[in-house]
Amino acid sequence: LREAIACQSGGQKAVAALTMRSSALKCVDLTALGPQEVWCFWINVFHCLLLHGRLSSGIPAGVQQVVRFFNRTSYVVTGHVFSLTEIEHRILRANMSPPKLRLSWVYLKFWERSSGDLELRPCLAAPPCPAAQFRCRADWRLNLVLSAGNMSCSDAVPIFEAASDEAFGEVLGHAMRQTLATGRTRPGELPYTLYRYRDDAPPGAAGESFELRWARAMVGLGGPYEGVCASSATPTFGEHLPEAALAMAVAATGGGAGGAVAGGMLRVPELRFTSKYDWRMRPSLAAL
Repeated sequence: LREAIACQSGGQKAVAALTMRSSALKCVDLTALGPQEVWCFWINVFHCLLLHGRLSSGIPAGVQQVVRFFNRTSYVVTGHVFSLTEIEHRILRANMSPPKLRLSWVYLKFWERSSGDLELRPCLAAPPCPAAQFRCRADWRLNLVLSAGNMSCSDAVPIFEAASDEAFGEVLGHAMRQTLATGRTRPGELPYTLYRYRDDAPPGAAGESFELRWARAMVGLGGPYEGVCASSATPTFGEHLPEAALAMAVAATGGGAGGAVAGGMLRVPELRFTSKYDWRMRPSLAAL
């Protein structure tokens, strides 16, 4: 992935070297990887393929070209051909909610494969690999880590390497803050991706809206990821959220600060998302 990022300012020789090096993915052995390592591996592969495809075929312009690019740009990994679309929606999001996208079946093209296909029918002499290595765990943070290289996503991608839990949390926090800072059109808005995948919002109390659940997760007030969002190494995301989100989170946790109090109740303004998904591709992507 580092090489793919560096190739953006290199020439054809650099791209050829990247192609040779990425061919090692054809027979890579994923058997020994744990769930977190598998998640990190596929995020790295997605971002590397995204950059490699742009370098080889050019940056797509217009929705039709973008859709074609994501459906056709592929790597052979562990003996199986996976496009960008399949890596995101059949591997990384295998146990997460589908996108709230009208006519998604028109845009997202998949090759449906069973566990038996993945384990027993590779297209190359790749080492046997459990089907679980092709279906990542559910993790809502993916929505703020994965970049499609467009104006609705982060302008920089994380590079995951073997690291301690603390270092892993730092990389995640940095990536999420970068997305919140750049993946929007106006200050005080949340990226449209969080609206498209609103069912991925971490669980909350009965009856809580997805807006409130997103806000609670990102300001670090409660929830299973509080250590990542609010640790000293990974500051909270409050500086990137609209006041409404902070007020919602305070209200939900019984706090008394923020928001306007009227009649004993906290009046919470509407939480805003960007109004649409911006498909325009960024000219380049940096490393975090």
